[in-house]
Amino acid sequence: MTNAGRYIVAVVALFCGLVLGWPGNLLAQEPAARSAPQAAPPAASQAELPQILKEETAKLEKELTAWRQKLEAAQESLKQLTANTKEVQARLAALNASMALKKLSLAQAEEEVKNLTSLEADLDRRIQALGRERKALATASQENAASLTAVKQQVAALEAAKHPILRSAPMQRAYGKYRKLAQEFDDLAQRHRKTLEKSLELLNFQKNLVSNSKTQIEEEYLAKRLQTELLKRQTLAYRVRQLAGVAVTLVGLPGKTFRWFRDSLQSGLLLRVITENWANLIGLLLFLVLLALATHRLRLAVVPSLEAWQSRVPELGLQILLAFLRVLVAHLFSLSLAAWLYLAFWALRIISTPPAWLFFSLVAVVVVLRLLLKIVRALFAGEAAGGLLPLPDELAAFYRRHLWWMAVYFFLVGLYLVPNSRYLGLAPDESAYFRHLFQVVLLGWIFWLLRRRYLDRLMELMPVPGALKSPGFLQVVRGLAGFTLFFVVISGLLGFRFLSDYVAKAATFTVVVLFLAWIFGEGGYALLRLALHPELGFLIRKYPQEEKFFARLYQVLTRAVIILFMAAAVLATLRIWGIERAWLVWVFGWLRWGPSLGPVKLTPLNLGVTALVIYLGLWVSRVTRTIMELKFYPRTDWDAGIQYTISATIHYVVLVITALIALNTLGVSFTSLALVAGGLGVGIGFGLQNIVSNFISGLILLYERPIKVGDMLVIDGQWGLVKEIRVRSTIFQTFDQYTLIIPNADLIAGKILNWTHFGWGLNRLTLKVGVSYGSDPRRVTQIIEEVCRANPRVVDDPPPQVFFEAYGDSSLNFNIWVHLSTPGDRIPATHELNSAIFEALRAHGIEIPFPQRDLHIKTWSPEASSSRPSSSQESG
Repeated sequence: MTNAGRYIVAVVALFCGLVLGWPGNLLAQEPAARSAPQAAPPAASQAELPQILKEETAKLEKELTAWRQKLEAAQESLKQLTANTKEVQARLAALNASMALKKLSLAQAEEEVKNLTSLEADLDRRIQALGRERKALATASQENAASLTAVKQQVAALEAAKHPILRSAPMQRAYGKYRKLAQEFDDLAQRHRKTLEKSLELLNFQKNLVSNSKTQIEEEYLAKRLQTELLKRQTLAYRVRQLAGVAVTLVGLPGKTFRWFRDSLQSGLLLRVITENWANLIGLLLFLVLLALATHRLRLAVVPSLEAWQSRVPELGLQILLAFLRVLVAHLFSLSLAAWLYLAFWALRIISTPPAWLFFSLVAVVVVLRLLLKIVRALFAGEAAGGLLPLPDELAAFYRRHLWWMAVYFFLVGLYLVPNSRYLGLAPDESAYFRHLFQVVLLGWIFWLLRRRYLDRLMELMPVPGALKSPGFLQVVRGLAGFTLFFVVISGLLGFRFLSDYVAKAATFTVVVLFLAWIFGEGGYALLRLALHPELGFLIRKYPQEEKFFARLYQVLTRAVIILFMAAAVLATLRIWGIERAWLVWVFGWLRWGPSLGPVKLTPLNLGVTALVIYLGLWVSRVTRTIMELKFYPRTDWDAGIQYTISATIHYVVLVITALIALNTLGVSFTSLALVAGGLGVGIGFGLQNIVSNFISGLILLYERPIKVGDMLVIDGQWGLVKEIRVRSTIFQTFDQYTLIIPNADLIAGKILNWTHFGWGLNRLTLKVGVSYGSDPRRVTQIIEEVCRANPRVVDDPPPQVFFEAYGDSSLNFNIWVHLSTPGDRIPATHELNSAIFEALRAHGIEIPFPQRDLHIKTWSPEASSSRPSSSQESG
């Protein structure tokens, strides 16, 4: 393990120890449940029973004291909860009255939704805490009852044995006191249980009230109020008052912060927090020191490697990703510091106070902003300064300057001041107006950056698809941005502040969502290229034997990343513009329209889902077979035929399941499938028997395996290899490179010569040769054996054999047996051996005769010639 790794392990271990083992416990766990008295002592220690009962009685007294304190706290909490329930009821009643009278503005309604959501989460936490306390109480009661029962059984055994110790005074006092305390514990547990049940009842009642009110505001009031107030105009004086209130609050923010800090010092609040949590603070400081050491060592170990890797990567997208990772690791301590600060405030139980939350938010925003500014400088440093983007200095300076200030504006105003406006003292309406001003300025700034003079030159050098660089697309983007900005500004100037705010908010969040989707999509795509790309992927370089698998996985994951982020961006954009799921269902209701053929519904939605199911089924089949071929089969010694049988079985099973799902999607039930199967039975009896016969024959070929994929066959005198066994036919490719498509039934019914049925092993080749009658048979046999042994395709065991077979018409016939290592050598070995035998025999003067016939011509005598009939007589 490296030093950085050891530091990280140490930090994690220390963190776990701090969280789980500090005095005061960072998790603020509930006090541990009482450990029940031990079970009754064994019979061997009956003489010590009074002493044991005395010790258990003392423990039980301590436990009773602790549970009495818990009961008092629970009763006090119940009183506060009862009063709080009345306050919540009154608050919600006032809220409902405001909604009924339509005196609740949109900003106030949104603020109330946030408050109710926070209250609902707090109620959930309290309900869970009471549930844990009730469970601990039930466990303690059960243990107490079990201990008391065990003691009673032991006393009953002493009584049955008439043991003298039972009548002793110490035993009587100890046993009586123990029973009394156990009964008191049982009574206390009953009262505590009732108190907890009443508290849980009140909390659930509050939660139901809060949930119903929040739902009413979100689903009824906000939607209706938005529709009525979108076109409601506000006076200029009202807008000026809101702007003045925002300005006064922001100007007074430094003074307010100083006053809070001064009041905290004067009141002794900070000193009291420090003195009450000194142990936690010491542990937190130690943890911070170790965190700093670990991040420093990690930075020293990782940053040089990332820099070297970045210098070797040729693609711009990967260089940007590695630069981002390098900056992230280099500033890992800053990010850890923000997380540590949140942990510290949470451990001190002050994270929920406005000053602590504002301070933590400011630190977190500044840390992330600093990280982003480093990345902006690295990207837009300019070509002369070695920036990642090869931009001219003028263009790089323009975007570097504007993106730098835009990032500062976006983070400090949009991510700090706007979300925390209620802590800063802004009223809900003023907070909404402040957010609207931020969005308008941001949209104007974005439109300024989209000018053709700069954007077109930038897009030419960016690693984005070519469609995004086209002038038409960029013109559409500029047009939409300009129209949105114009609409927001004009509607705001005319007093339609809610309409302007709605469009500005939706447009701003749309830009942010699309930008984040593009960033994360490019980041995911770059990671995939870095890991799985056929040329750049380090996994392929590390595992070259899995190249095909990684290449297929790269294609699948690339498409999945694109589809995932596009879908997420579209759904988020629709949600931002207020397009709910119910409205989308209504708009796309036409997808459910279509004719019905019995149970089958031919709607566009059903047809689309069916096509998707079929596509996914084929994809699953292909991926499964690919994984088997690349990951599983190489680890076995199975031949190609067994592998093909398993792959084909998987394919057919997946296809059957896919077909059943697709038919069910269309509305075809399994009962209907049974009827279809019956109809198919009738059809098979008439016209489909050939197809079914071929199908059954294909199954027999796959599982009985008389022939397998890769076998060498001789069919109708044609030599070739089996390439594929399909459902209906088998693909047979001859050595002349033409293909025979043979029905499976013919292969089952006919006679097939299979040279490799038992594998591509040893096989015998038979050759015949004839020599002239004047040759010496022993000499011929010797020459042929020498020629056969000299051929590298002929194996030595068994050795070649030559037989003098017969006396032919014109020659002495010899039969030659040689064994070859594989059937694939038969044709070339036949040529080589015949050629070599011919040359060897000719070199030794041995003649290879060919069939001859002697024609003897006889001469006719004059008497015989005169006795022959003339041609005229023969014709007559």
